Amino acid sequence: MEQHIDLSFLKSFTGGDSAKMKKYISMFTGTAPAMIEKIKTDCSSGDWPALKTSSHSIKSQLKYMGADSAQAIAYEIEQLSAKPDNTESLPALVEKLSSLCGSVVAELNEELEKL
Repeated sequence: MEQHIDLSFLKSFTGGDSAKMKKYISMFTGTAPAMIEKIKTDCSSGDWPALKTSSHSIKSQLKYMGADSAQAIAYEIEQLSAKPDNTESLPALVEKLSSLCGSVVAELNEELEKL
């Protein structure tokens, strides 16, 4: 199974403190599904400024979780949504981000059990 997270950054950021790691992981897994739904809604309604903001917000959090593939897609969504004349690829990217974030959350939940 392909791994979508690398907690090296989070371990470094928290100084290896498992309680802090649990806190940050729990915060992400608790908010990511709603953030993805907001991204989907922004995309389907064509609210490009809101999509730019919502994809930027999750991008930063994905970095802390070492979810580089998902972070790169969030970045691409953020950049494309800033150019309203170039949005045709956004729905597919949003779906890809949604799928990846589902995998990221599942992997993080597994890591929570190990900490």
